[in-house]
Amino acid sequence: MSVEEIEVEEAVAAYIKEQGKDFRVTTTCSGALILPISISPPKETDVAIRIGENTLFVSIYQARWIKRIDRRMLYYRALQE
Repeated sequence: MSVEEIEVEEAVAAYIKEQGKDFRVTTTCSGALILPISISPPKETDVAIRIGENTLFVSIYQARWIKRIDRRMLYYRALQE
């Protein structure tokens, strides 16, 4: 999987830059979800996407299927911060 093959919606990129921390797209029973790495630490097998000064890590299991990372993947509480 190539990083260039995954599109990151501008709203997600803006949120990550605004928060100033790294995040990870992880696998949950509800599907792909973006969580801070303090909750879901990155793994060596993750795909890393640079977003400004931060990194969005994508689980290799999700990266196989994801073409676009959008705001629907943001953790609900993150939307209220």
